[in-house]
Amino acid sequence: MNEQSNFDTQVLVNSNVNISDAKLWQFFRLKIGKQMFISKQYTREVLTISNCVGYEENGGEISFGFVERFLKICYLDCCANVCTCEEIPYAIVNTCKLAYPFDVSLDETIDIFVHKEKLPFIGKCETSTECKAVSTAKLLYVCSVVQVKSDTFIVRPVNLLDTE
Repeated sequence: MNEQSNFDTQVLVNSNVNISDAKLWQFFRLKIGKQMFISKQYTREVLTISNCVGYEENGGEISFGFVERFLKICYLDCCANVCTCEEIPYAIVNTCKLAYPFDVSLDETIDIFVHKEKLPFIGKCETSTECKAVSTAKLLYVCSVVQVKSDTFIVRPVNLLDTE
């Protein structure tokens, strides 16, 4: 087992995922509905950074992070023949804390907004070294990433109905 496999195994175990008698398959892109989730390890050039995601934690809280890679678990008793197990891949996500809402000054002439309206979909990202395994069923959306000097901001999608 290489260093990355050991790391993935430890992240899965720490996230309470059963990996006894299992083989891990690694992949770098995943399409869910109309959204394409791309990991940091995807090597082809893309127009946007699509590895930043919003995902649902236990209890319905929304958290954010950067997808390192995706893993599919195949249990050894099933791998010999055609697999009929229900497949739920996992995303190995480097978590981050989001300090938001970010204060944005809006034009005072707009009647519907107060002068310093808070925009709840923009937040300053504080990255961590913690990684966790997130079921891809819990991935909610791809976020945009904006780098301003040394600060990183995550922008949640405003339109979840149409492909942007």
